[in-house]
Amino acid sequence: MPPNAELDKYRPKVNPYEIIALITRHPELTVFLIYATIAIAGFVYLLTFYSYFNLPITTYLEVSDILVAGIKDPMVMLMVFGAFSVVFITWAVTYIHAPVSAWLDKKFNHGALRVIPFLTGV
Repeated sequence: MPPNAELDKYRPKVNPYEIIALITRHPELTVFLIYATIAIAGFVYLLTFYSYFNLPITTYLEVSDILVAGIKDPMVMLMVFGAFSVVFITWAVTYIHAPVSAWLDKKFNHGALRVIPFLTGV
């Protein structure tokens, strides 16, 4: 058994090299998904912004307003970038945390202390 086989059980199943290969093989899909995410975030931002004033904004919106809502406001771009950053940081922490998870699983795998690895995020 290779030395990392024990740790691979505790690491995320997402391989960043496969994601990079997918992005380089299909750049048009990547651009579409990023733009769709920004457009949806812009639409949600418009809905939440105008709901403060009790306006039925969906009756007044046009398709072009929805498509450019994410690009017009820099706050929406910041929200999307923040969401992607949180996902990446969570993945990195989980990947780095694998040796600790393996140790906790071995150490507290008996008796009443069995719940400790689950509480620490294994």
